[in-house]
Amino acid sequence: MKRCQSLLLCALVMFSASADSTDTRLFPGHFSGDVLKDIRATSVFVQEQAIKAATPNRWLIALAACGLIVLQLRRKHKSLPQRRIAPYA
Repeated sequence: MKRCQSLLLCALVMFSASADSTDTRLFPGHFSGDVLKDIRATSVFVQEQAIKAATPNRWLIALAACGLIVLQLRRKHKSLPQRRIAPYA
């Protein structure tokens, strides 16, 4: 019984210690200025990434189109009836 209590106490201390350390990291003394800078930097980063995602990569699109054409031609070639050139003896 003492062993279970000590394990429970250790787990409780561990969780409370990790909660205390995260609280001190999230709320430093000069909180408002840093948060505003982080929010502005994050919004600029998100806008830049959205612009990059909106522009299509033309080489990738051309490669995919060529791959689809080759795939369709192979399928068409396999579906055509094939004749033997010379009968087997």
